[in-house]
Amino acid sequence: MYIKIAADRGTPAALERLKALLAEHAGPLGTVLFYEREGRTLELSERYRVKPSPELIERIEQLFGKGAAVVK
Repeated sequence: MYIKIAADRGTPAALERLKALLAEHAGPLGTVLFYEREGRTLELSERYRVKPSPELIERIEQLFGKGAAVVK
């Protein structure tokens, strides 16, 4: 799963909420963050692998905006 962290939404509180969300939806798919401000990509550890679902995507989009989560 790819998650885009928009420059104006990457607050420490939002990132902590994201960590909790990913833990709640543990599964087989790796997670990659793209930090828009720095233009850098970060592949998260095995601990943050997820089982994608419409609910997870919706909750990520509530944090980081429409289209922030993509499953590839």
